Amino acid sequence: MHKSMLFAIVTIVAGGFAAAPLLAHDFWLQPQSYWTRPGGSVPMLLLVGHGAARQRSSIGMDRIRQFRSTGPDGMENRIGDLTLGSSADASLTFRTPGTFLVYFSTSNISSDLPAPRFNEYANAEGLTQV
Repeated sequence: MHKSMLFAIVTIVAGGFAAAPLLAHDFWLQPQSYWTRPGGSVPMLLLVGHGAARQRSSIGMDRIRQFRSTGPDGMENRIGDLTLGSSADASLTFRTPGTFLVYFSTSNISSDLPAPRFNEYANAEGLTQV
């Protein structure tokens, strides 16, 4: 492949649980594309939900602790690239070709569920009933 044809792979890793309506509990970064040319921009959304019940997260900047990417040039702090609530929650540019890992962490939040709803959630996730 010619160097001009090289693409940067953007791998999104996020996990955890978040309290939201409709039993939503998964929380992740969703890129518009997993491939871009070096110098290209990749818009991303922060989503929460499960299956058809997914929606944009309403998380505030005060809960974001880290937003970083790691790639061929090392680790880069991307907190300044967050634009929560706009058309994209972040838009990242990758200057060099290669594989990149984009990750974030948030502060903790608790969610109180009645026992039957918690058991439904645990069953849907394949967890042993507690």
